[in-house]
Amino acid sequence: MGYHLVIETDTASGEPVDDYRADEAGGRLAPLCPSFSASVHGPQVTVTLYVEGDDLGDVLRSGAEAALRAFESVGEPLTFRSVALYTEAEFDRVFLSEAVS
Repeated sequence: MGYHLVIETDTASGEPVDDYRADEAGGRLAPLCPSFSASVHGPQVTVTLYVEGDDLGDVLRSGAEAALRAFESVGEPLTFRSVALYTEAEFDRVFLSEAVS
């Protein structure tokens, strides 16, 4: 089974994230989670990714750690604000229904 993780973060420096670095971090996450997006709003970064796994703890840990490592590896260390986990159906209902409305 797979889950969508929505990770709300801030840059450790308080400075806006460079779009090129966000794209580069996404490339580093691609082998783990082919479904990845990063939404950048100044120093706030929302990372959305899809992680396969049955154990919720492992899914949260591996997804969150991978996202932090990917951004840190391109020179954009992040700090957590929140992490939310969604099943496929929940994610579609919450996020895709907003896009349609």
